[in-house]
Amino acid sequence: MTTTRAILGVVVLCLAAPAQAQSRRYPPEPVDKDAEQAAKSDLWSAAITPERHLYQDLIRGATEALAQRTTDQTLEAIKKLDQAIQLLPREPIAYRLRGEAQLERRAWPQCAADFAAADGYAPRDDETPRARAELHRKLGLCQARAGKLGEAEKTLAETAASGNASGEVWMRLGEVRIAMGKLDEAVAALHTALDNTDLSAQSMIHFLLAAAYDRARRPALATAEASEGTKLDRQLTGLQNPVVPPLGAGEVDYMLGLVYSADPLVRPELALAYFRRFVAAAPESPWRKRADEHLRELKASELPEA
Repeated sequence: MTTTRAILGVVVLCLAAPAQAQSRRYPPEPVDKDAEQAAKSDLWSAAITPERHLYQDLIRGATEALAQRTTDQTLEAIKKLDQAIQLLPREPIAYRLRGEAQLERRAWPQCAADFAAADGYAPRDDETPRARAELHRKLGLCQARAGKLGEAEKTLAETAASGNASGEVWMRLGEVRIAMGKLDEAVAALHTALDNTDLSAQSMIHFLLAAAYDRARRPALATAEASEGTKLDRQLTGLQNPVVPPLGAGEVDYMLGLVYSADPLVRPELALAYFRRFVAAAPESPWRKRADEHLRELKASELPEA
């Protein structure tokens, strides 16, 4: 019996030797600890929140639908995001995407509510300062157009003070302050916007400055700013077809009235037409009185027969 065991032992050793030699010659594939940990994390997350897989599928579907940039697909994306929010109401991603969809539709109260929720639920360490500033830019833009001027000013002013604001954040802050009647603060914000914006994208800032100076009864500066804006946008394409509508009814007409008043050739008939359009569009505007003053001055001008 002893002899048999000895023989078996030798056989086992002989069989193991090539395997050991092979393992030394061909070392095993290294284990990716991060991937292994991520897999365990996903598995554990799915086990404790089975809704998460469906949530992620809905997010992917909504993202693909939004990329189509059609009305039908935007509405389809909103439906998917509604479902995702019902599944995990404290997750920020679906709110942010739905805010983008509502911004695309110019549904201002809805996009303001969604961006505010995304901001409230997002962990502060998960986003870069630039990404958070961009979220706040969109939040402030939607708040302002939803009529929440005080909230919009607070959102944009805090972002501007953070040091991560783009030139557009400063421009939107100036625009909100014009609407609130804070003209000196508006002018300061708009000049900071000029300092932080490429020359090619400055025309709207100059037109907003023209409106602020005009309403502050500083007509010479208003004329100068309207002229600067026209130099950068000679066809007035950006003013007449802005990406986002200006705050307040008739604001484009008011700025066009200032532009044609400042025209080197002086086009009083066009300025008169645009100020009349402003009054018709915004009869209750706080700037109605100033527009009426322009109308009285222009009616006294020499108008062409045609």
